[in-house]
Amino acid sequence: MKILFCALFAPQPPIKIVVSLPKIFLISRIILVSVFFLFKNPYHLYFLKISLLYLSNSFYICPSGNYGKFIYNYLNEQTKNNLLGFLDSCVYKIGKRLEGTDKYIYKKEKIMNYDKINILLVAGKYNDEIKDELINYNKNINLIYPHN
Repeated sequence: MKILFCALFAPQPPIKIVVSLPKIFLISRIILVSVFFLFKNPYHLYFLKISLLYLSNSFYICPSGNYGKFIYNYLNEQTKNNLLGFLDSCVYKIGKRLEGTDKYIYKKEKIMNYDKINILLVAGKYNDEIKDELINYNKNINLIYPHN
């Protein structure tokens, strides 16, 4: 049994791998094998996770810098449609549209207006610091970490 695997969401040209496996392998094991061998760069798996992320409720991405823009570029269209905008504390960014997107950047205080709000937090090593700041504005936030 020969199977062709192809990375659909990789930023580089897709890697094609043909694998011969005995028929006794279940499809779930085949998928795991494909994910393991499919990506030559460890970030490719991260890109795939982001592109498969589906958020059905409205949400913000925080912060709006390189991490936020990176995440936005790899979100699927269904999830992008539910994005309200970006949150940041930089006074030079607030009120402006994020380059390369149709979404605007808002003050983090904006989340005080919601009873419950989802925030996709992608601040790298600053996640804990920003999480604490967001919780000070609204205790009813649902933080989503795309890397988990």
